[in-house]
Amino acid sequence: MYTTKRDDTRTSSNMSDAGLTMLILKWPNIGICQPNSVLKVALCMATLIFIFNFNATDRSDEFMKYRSYDDADDGLSLLSPVINNTSKLETGTFETIKEETTKKTEFQSETLIRGNQSFQGELNFTREYLKTVSPDIFQRIPTQYLPNYRGFCWFEEDQLWCLPYFYIIGFHKCGTTDIFDKLRRHPDVLKVGKEPHWWALRRAGLHRDNYSLHKKLNQEVSNLPGIVDSTTFNWYLHWYKQQHVLHDVKTSTRKLRSENGELIEYHPKVFGDGSVSTISHVIYSPWDRLVPNGEDPDILPYLMHAVQPRAKVIISVRDPVARFHSIFAKRMGGRNSNHLHGFAVSSVNCATNCIANHSVRYCAHYSHCAKFPQLYLGIYIEFIQPWAMIYGKENLFVSRMEDRIKDPLREFRKLLQYLELDMLPDKECKRIVSGVSNKTRGKVAMLDKTRNLLQEFYKPFNRRMAAFMNDDSYNFGY
Repeated sequence: MYTTKRDDTRTSSNMSDAGLTMLILKWPNIGICQPNSVLKVALCMATLIFIFNFNATDRSDEFMKYRSYDDADDGLSLLSPVINNTSKLETGTFETIKEETTKKTEFQSETLIRGNQSFQGELNFTREYLKTVSPDIFQRIPTQYLPNYRGFCWFEEDQLWCLPYFYIIGFHKCGTTDIFDKLRRHPDVLKVGKEPHWWALRRAGLHRDNYSLHKKLNQEVSNLPGIVDSTTFNWYLHWYKQQHVLHDVKTSTRKLRSENGELIEYHPKVFGDGSVSTISHVIYSPWDRLVPNGEDPDILPYLMHAVQPRAKVIISVRDPVARFHSIFAKRMGGRNSNHLHGFAVSSVNCATNCIANHSVRYCAHYSHCAKFPQLYLGIYIEFIQPWAMIYGKENLFVSRMEDRIKDPLREFRKLLQYLELDMLPDKECKRIVSGVSNKTRGKVAMLDKTRNLLQEFYKPFNRRMAAFMNDDSYNFGY
């Protein structure tokens, strides 16, 4: 049996630059920086320069290296971390098994996860800091996940626990349910409920068990012995255990030969979390109170990356005008075209006034246009950049709904390749992509003036998204 033990040892950190500086400046017994002679002042400056240079050299390999993605529209750049396999920051060591990829993730207790330096302030989310934010998570997860499991699994005594292998984090009304349903038809993907909404909403106390989606399952888990409430990590783990998938993960095995020729028992089954609130929750949270200046990064991608640095993150988008139309039909069904136009006008006016006085990031996250905040979610770039910054753009799978409609087979194969799942025969792939259809609902017709208004609003943000993805199709034809 493969078991893991938590490593609670912590390395002592060196005294900070600021601490050493204050020691030299204020310690009376040293007094080298007392300005009573030119010689002492010169000696003080030389000492300070030596300290800063020494510490910068000594700790340089503790920082992530960043690659800059130029923003074609506003000159800003996205600083995306590039994890070096040979540096101390490598959060996982990997063992390649013939025809399979496994994970063995060892966490560094002092790994530094830095925010985008273009944000106001200096925010350094270390693993130790994140432990104080969600201590119940870090009390449960292991120092390394089981190497012979495809998913992120560990044992506590004889009980197997697993986290989702992939996350479909958004966007709402962009075909995420279609992606989730198709993936569940792969023989190695287990069928579970799509949206527990734990990471973004329940963990923060922003969701209730009587929510219509998975209502019965949510209440069953909350009533289990030892479950305090749905904000706890224990609730999230039991949400999947209650669906009996952990037993399937444990008992479904295949024999594989490792690089050194040893036959091992490999567990290929995985499951996913399709909670679209993961990327959009900030528009429903008290962002203006949590982040007063509106510029600091959302902590969620930092937290999830610290827990699962190799998780698969899937993001689906579509023409933001079509998305606005679709969400209006869902939320305001039965209204007429003039009503839709009125909502578009009021939403665009409110957003335009906000952007005139604040940054786009502030306005996209601070949902002060509460009448219909969904307009902001079509500014995809503002929500995707923080995740790309933390996970690395190359480690996200961004998919256009339009591409999946045009060539579902090709897009499904690309998704399987990204997820490192077994590539299925053409016949099986065709059966999967043709066996799931998007739900349709009657829509209020959109007037030309409404479409033109929304296209003009989204056009500059689409250009930023196209530049970021290096793909003109993200301009969506206007």
